Amino acid sequence: MPACKFCDYLNPANADRCQGCGASLFMPGSDTKSATESVHNRVLSLVQEGRKIDAIKLYREETGAGLAEAKEAVERVAIQPANPVSGKDERILSLLRKGEKIAAIKLHRERTGAGLKEAKDTVEALAAQHGIHLPARGCAGAACLMIACAIALWFLMR
Repeated sequence: MPACKFCDYLNPANADRCQGCGASLFMPGSDTKSATESVHNRVLSLVQEGRKIDAIKLYREETGAGLAEAKEAVERVAIQPANPVSGKDERILSLLRKGEKIAAIKLHRERTGAGLKEAKDTVEALAAQHGIHLPARGCAGAACLMIACAIALWFLMR
């Protein structure tokens, strides 16, 4: 079962295209594994340079995938940590274990120059890879508090 280099989908042995993202599993005229890794590395390099559109174009040219499949595959590549835990990642992991997600994202951005969304996605992927649960936070709590205050105020004004 060949695994797609771009989306890690496990395909049937006789598949010539990834059923997950549409990428070609075999590149004619060259060593399949090294050719696929070369495309993967070039796509990753473009993403790291902030050239996501160019990465999608390259992916489409090299794999024959459609626009939606190429965009999805490139986004998957973008959120994968570049390598396993390094000394630099240890500091980020330490912050994540303490529940300091924002500090971890800031640190990643300082080190890599990544954009906010890319850094957030990378840090979250790193946390998931190491089994660190990040509590969901958002505006729901604040919205509930505001509604409760409005209701209390309405009762007081009656």
